Amino acid sequence: MRDAGALFPLRLNVGRKVYRRKGLPSLEILRDFKLVINREETLCLIGPSGIGKTTILRILMGIDRDFEGEIQPAPREFRIGPVFQEPRLLPWRTAEENVRLALPRRERHRSLVGLFADMRLTEWAQRYPGELSGGLARRVALARALAINPSLLVLDEPFISLDEHAAADLRATVFDIVARHRLSVLMVTHNIREALAFADRLVLLNGRPVGVLADIQIATPCHRRSGQWIEAMVDQLAADHPQTISSGRATLTR
Repeated sequence: MRDAGALFPLRLNVGRKVYRRKGLPSLEILRDFKLVINREETLCLIGPSGIGKTTILRILMGIDRDFEGEIQPAPREFRIGPVFQEPRLLPWRTAEENVRLALPRRERHRSLVGLFADMRLTEWAQRYPGELSGGLARRVALARALAINPSLLVLDEPFISLDEHAAADLRATVFDIVARHRLSVLMVTHNIREALAFADRLVLLNGRPVGVLADIQIATPCHRRSGQWIEAMVDQLAADHPQTISSGRATLTR
């Protein structure tokens, strides 16, 4: 496995990705799709539901290999910390045991005290998933991804279904860890304001097969992004890209 610094930029080049469905026409999801992820960057993919964002993540993580194209370097050469839309915890294992299972076997006995403290899970470490709230279960899932010291943290709508207060609190916790450890992040979200609060780049997606509508670099540092700044950016993006982003209550056009 390569040193994390030598991995970047990560390059995904998909010539074609097709879903073949029994008794139904084939569905082409991606064609000539390219994505570059830079070192210590938080990159957010933004696009309507069902467009293929999770497919992109699955290909990059090496889960879906049925595509034409390449990933450089190959997924086996770097550590990916995945967080899915559901926590996916084993109900017969404690929170700590669920996190330890993600570690390489030779590392499973190392201390997780600092990580559990950072994620505010110390008092819940020996509880089972059935004893945890939805927010706590998501914290365990995020701790599991962070425990492996990932080269790339992959987040597939990890704050979905949480109320806004709980989501904001968990986002702040996670991205504080990301900043302190200088992690690279690829995140899928439908929440434009969430993306604008933490992302270094936004990649707006649309169409079928999906294409890149815009690749937007955000120069303003996170600590200077006030609520007023975020709302102004939402309005600007909605004006520039109405086919993908809507201002007001809706985060994305459908």
